[in-house]
Amino acid sequence: MVVPILSLLLLLFLYYIQNKTFILTLKFIVWALQSKTPIDWEKCPYVPRPSLVSDPVTAFGTYRSDRAQRKSSILDPINRAAIKPNFRILHEPIKPYVPARDQNRERVLNMVRQHIDTVEAGGNTAARTSRDSLDTVLPRLHRAVSESLPIKREISRNERSGATVTKYYY
Repeated sequence: MVVPILSLLLLLFLYYIQNKTFILTLKFIVWALQSKTPIDWEKCPYVPRPSLVSDPVTAFGTYRSDRAQRKSSILDPINRAAIKPNFRILHEPIKPYVPARDQNRERVLNMVRQHIDTVEAGGNTAARTSRDSLDTVLPRLHRAVSESLPIKREISRNERSGATVTKYYY
């Protein structure tokens, strides 16, 4: 133990000759040598942090936060029974698979065709509601569900473009 300290002090003295920080370095070495006895980590039991335990068991039972107690899954039998199936979806035949690329291509081509038809008919394409817009789809779906549903429809003109704008109020 003494020999390494002497060789270390010799190195520090040579270092002091080159740099003027000998005192700070010497204080660090003295502090490092005065450390406590080393801990035998093999004898220490492994105790994980509470955050690493997925479901800790305490003296009062398993720990459940308030949010975890309130959270319920739709897969629970009670909740699953409350969800009524849409019979239209259940009884219609399964459609063949169409890749997303083909669906997008078809949608874009339909929009281009609609634009060309509007231009040929002499219509204004500046402010037009598309067929797959929610403003168009929602009233159509509501009317399909209930014919007696009161729908207030307000038709107005856009001041800038002159296009006809239809608003639906339910």
